[in-house]
Amino acid sequence: MTDTRTAGKRTTAARTWTPPQARRPELRADLQAAGLAARSGAAALPEALGAPRPAPAADLLVAWADGLMYDRLAGALAGTRPLPDATELTAVVRRMLEAALAA
Repeated sequence: MTDTRTAGKRTTAARTWTPPQARRPELRADLQAAGLAARSGAAALPEALGAPRPAPAADLLVAWADGLMYDRLAGALAGTRPLPDATELTAVVRRMLEAALAA
């Protein structure tokens, strides 16, 4: 049973928690490079699918993927549902690609 007095606090803490690595200045360059590489790699997909603006579409895809991972691992409903399977992810990715291609 969830204690409703602390459930909101845990959710807020999870949303505002920053990994220790992100707070270490000596790792900032590596984290930024990894983020830019993800966007660069993601740009190939909307470009191949004919997006009129592949870079903004790639940014949207990366942000969406980050949000989906957070939602499923630490979000408000993370403890009440199973991790998504390939069928569910396929449907979600298709919806997101449609949105990104329209951007």
